[in-house]
Amino acid sequence: MTEGRPRRRRRAPVAAGVAFALVVAGAVVFVRQSPWWSCHQTTTLTRDAPVDYATSSGPRLTTPAHVIEQLSALPGVGDLVGSAPLETDAAVTTGAGGEIVLSDAPFYDERNTYRDASLDPTSGEVSWNRGQAGQARPLRPIGDDLYSLAAVDDGYRLTVLDTQEGTITGCADLSRTGNDGVGRTLDAPAPDGSAVAVATPPGEAAAALARIDVAALDTAWTRDLDQEARQLAWVDGVLAVGFLDGQLSGADVANRWQHERQRVSIVGIDPDTGEETWSWPHERGDDATPRAGTLVPLAPETGLVTIRETAEAPDGDTSRLVALDPETGDEVWSYEKGGFVADAAGGQVILLDTQDSTVALDGFTGKELWSEPEGVVEPDEWLDTDRALPWGEHLLVPTWSGSVVVLDPSTGERLGATTTEDVLPATYWVTPDALAVTLDWPDAKELLVFDRD
Repeated sequence: MTEGRPRRRRRAPVAAGVAFALVVAGAVVFVRQSPWWSCHQTTTLTRDAPVDYATSSGPRLTTPAHVIEQLSALPGVGDLVGSAPLETDAAVTTGAGGEIVLSDAPFYDERNTYRDASLDPTSGEVSWNRGQAGQARPLRPIGDDLYSLAAVDDGYRLTVLDTQEGTITGCADLSRTGNDGVGRTLDAPAPDGSAVAVATPPGEAAAALARIDVAALDTAWTRDLDQEARQLAWVDGVLAVGFLDGQLSGADVANRWQHERQRVSIVGIDPDTGEETWSWPHERGDDATPRAGTLVPLAPETGLVTIRETAEAPDGDTSRLVALDPETGDEVWSYEKGGFVADAAGGQVILLDTQDSTVALDGFTGKELWSEPEGVVEPDEWLDTDRALPWGEHLLVPTWSGSVVVLDPSTGERLGATTTEDVLPATYWVTPDALAVTLDWPDAKELLVFDRD
């Protein structure tokens, strides 16, 4: 009996070691399954270049030299400083330090990843790149940081990144009851960078609207919606939410003008409490709700919600543009012509495509500043007002032909334009220090980066 005791004592350290190993293994499993790990595990930081960026002294790509020359000759545009081939369509935003941040369009397979990269626009040096699981929205600025919204596992995830380092500073999760991914969600950052509003579509549960506070990365409030939100915007401290109340029979969904046959409504939401403060029209329903082409065009500088309204009349449909006070939903002014309102209002000026002409209105008063009637310019050179972008005191406006115009929004004067005969299927992205142009040629996709004069 005395000889067996030492052996039993020697087993104690072994048992303790096994127990410790089990505790460690359990802790690892717990951490790997925790929200923290799920939030951070997809971060990839590297100095390796995910794009083959060539500076202006390097070899040129597919874009012809004369296209580059014409773009760089536009007022406010400087020299081409860099270019890169793109594997997919890419969204562009800017970091707090002027970095260009590329977000590849997601591809849908078993991994379903999304790639983001931050590069210096002059040298092309990549400071970080990362992948994110799930169907993710392109990165967007929020204060000095960046954020994206993704559908992951059984929920939606708002991820916030440090702009300089690319590191994830935190996540906030929302439940998801449908299988539509991120495609039908809406997200809108508060102008002061303090919060992001997220509208989710209906599934097993009702459609919902939530406010996520960025500093704490928690949900301040969530409210059910009686129908799916179709537009979402912060306007002068109020959340404006647009709904599609119904669609008249006979609409051609493949036709842009089918918007005329939709019945819409808008509600104002107090962003601090989530409570509804007003609705437009005040009486909602099939008979009361007007037909509208554009809900909640983004005009936060003017503090207005603007709606293009179409109503039936004995001598044919009539159309007008209505501006609402975001605090009350009351009508402030109206313009007795309808049309498609530019998403980029250019500060106080609102561009309106009335089908017969392009009209510019003072956003505060609705007064017509100028119009460019049909016939003044060739049809191919009509302004694509939906794609207008602020360009200093002016606007950068593509045309239907693929050219681009620098426009004085107060007078309508075209201060400069590209005149290339090449069809230029381009998307323009304006940063404080650069103009980024993504091009979709038949055999190639490219990024061009110009500095700003």
